[in-house]
Amino acid sequence: MKTVHWINLLLLAGVIAVAALTWRMLPDRIPVHFGIDGQPTRWSGPSVLAWFGLPIITVLLVAFIYWMAGRLPERPHLVNMPRKDSFLALPPSRRAPVMERIQEFMYWATVPTIAVMGAVQWSMYRSALAGSTGIEILLILGVCWLIGPGLMILWSRHVTPELDRQIRENQTAG
Repeated sequence: MKTVHWINLLLLAGVIAVAALTWRMLPDRIPVHFGIDGQPTRWSGPSVLAWFGLPIITVLLVAFIYWMAGRLPERPHLVNMPRKDSFLALPPSRRAPVMERIQEFMYWATVPTIAVMGAVQWSMYRSALAGSTGIEILLILGVCWLIGPGLMILWSRHVTPELDRQIRENQTAG
């Protein structure tokens, strides 16, 4: 199993474990929504759905991303990328290495997703126990704002060179 799969599995297990371990210590109300200032704006009782909803959504989201990554080689036309026409014009043997890079990119993209969801769950717990200064949620929003450009840099350094190489080799061979 690749390192990224182990990282995702450990992060998911951590999110679920923290939710399970903190479940018994929850007060009578927990925050279920935060405003842009990081302050809780909606509260709920500590029901199973209210507390474990975010970890369940996280697991389902990661499972969906893995499922999509597994299906992409069969459906390369679903890939949204720059120079898609050049990618689709490649023979399947030349598309395969690029597709492997895209899949790996998708697997790595789940790492910050799980981390952010876990951080939100932890912030919910801290807010439920002691109230929140809002700083945790604001930090999470800042991290989310940085993830997009970070993923684009990862894409440009990981997928684009392989696509360029396959296009060049295909032109040389043809």
